[in-house]
Amino acid sequence: MPEEQKQEMEKIKEEKEKEKERTRRSLTFYLAILFAAALIFLIFAFLMQSRTSENTIDSLRDSVNSLQNVQDMYNGVMEMQEEIDALEEQLEQQSEALESLQNQASALEGQLEEAQQALAQEEQTAQALELLWQLERAVADGDEEAAEALAEQLEQDGLLEALPDETPESGGLSPYQRCLELLETLKQGD
Repeated sequence: MPEEQKQEMEKIKEEKEKEKERTRRSLTFYLAILFAAALIFLIFAFLMQSRTSENTIDSLRDSVNSLQNVQDMYNGVMEMQEEIDALEEQLEQQSEALESLQNQASALEGQLEEAQQALAQEEQTAQALELLWQLERAVADGDEEAAEALAEQLEQDGLLEALPDETPESGGLSPYQRCLELLETLKQGD
């Protein structure tokens, strides 16, 4: 019996070893499955993290682009403001130039009006001198009718006051004094 027991013990030992071997294989297989699952989870986590990182990077790029657009708009607004300031300065200078030109135009209009008045006065004086000359000729020729008509025209048209009252350098009477003298002579002759 001892041999049988020995055999049986060996058999039990073999079975125990086989079972140990099976347990070891099962454990190795289980560990391999756990390792593979952990590796799959790590890859999945990496891919998720990579996707999240890409989304974050895209979001940051969009933000940078938006900031760049805002900066470009701000630069554009600043350039426009500088242009507006330059145009306002030009407008102010042109307004000052226009005001200066308007002042010059007003002054020239005043001078023109004075010149026109002086011209009208000179024309009136010339007309009065012409009538005085005609009156002197009519008196010298003894044409009383023409002399009286000329004297009346001088008085009615107010040309008597247009005659110069300055004594000539050569002496004698002024045209105004000469006309008064001729008018007095005509009145005495009546």
